[in-house]
Amino acid sequence: MNYKAPDNSIHVIEPEYAHLLPVGSIAITDEEAEALRLAAIVPPSTFDLLAKLDADNTLTQRNLREVILLMAEGFKQATGGALDLSQVRGVAIVAAVEAQAEALRVQL
Repeated sequence: MNYKAPDNSIHVIEPEYAHLLPVGSIAITDEEAEALRLAAIVPPSTFDLLAKLDADNTLTQRNLREVILLMAEGFKQATGGALDLSQVRGVAIVAAVEAQAEALRVQL
């Protein structure tokens, strides 16, 4: 059975143990208990939503390497090979690091 305490907390307990509840607790229906539970849920703040969005979409080192390599390949294809970014030192380093990482992933 559901009970509501004076502080609006909800307790589920068998009626024979109701004497253990806080003084002033009253029996409520399942629907009332659910309504109280839903009312107690605090929606996330704008700050919390933004923090979650940022965390879910963090640009990891691996993501960054993939983006760089995909962009380099895209430029190469779009220019018919005239613009080969893999010759740029930074892009070449990214390609080498990704090759090492892929070799390690294969071992997993």
